[in-house]
Amino acid sequence: GDAFCGQLGLGDKRPQLLPKQVTEGGLEDECVLSVSCGARHTLCVTEDGEVFSFGLGHFGVLGRSYTPYEYHSAQALSNLGIDIEGVEQPQQLGHIEQIDNEMRTHLDLLANLTLDDNSDQCIPKVIDSLVGVSIVGASAGHRHSMFLDSFGGVYTCGSGFGPRGKQEIPMKVME
Repeated sequence: GDAFCGQLGLGDKRPQLLPKQVTEGGLEDECVLSVSCGARHTLCVTEDGEVFSFGLGHFGVLGRSYTPYEYHSAQALSNLGIDIEGVEQPQQLGHIEQIDNEMRTHLDLLANLTLDDNSDQCIPKVIDSLVGVSIVGASAGHRHSMFLDSFGGVYTCGSGFGPRGKQEIPMKVME
């Protein structure tokens, strides 16, 4: 699938045509019980009740602070085997003869989705504020995330929650 926001958790933003195991961020050593995929972020609940998040960091959907991700679109294109010498903007990719129409369309889509957005988190990371709470379920929405603990408590974060309309750290909203 697409990884333009890092939502595949593979450490980069390259699209994947085949399934690939997530092997970074500590998730590789965990037994994952459930996965929830939002529009641009992903949540994984482990058998130990921890939650890992990755993908687009806007709106507080990841439930944690994040370190800005450094992404260099020119390097990514080069890694795909595309010679980009002499290309100043991604929109000029249409002039490179070695890529087919399907790849050109896909790269144009990616270029329009701001590859250099540093809020994207491409490596899974545990949501520290939920450590010690036994989470049994999670749901990744469009601009929010919700978590269910083993006692029926519900936690939320993201757009539409909190005093400023954005809750970056999960907050318990229901017992």
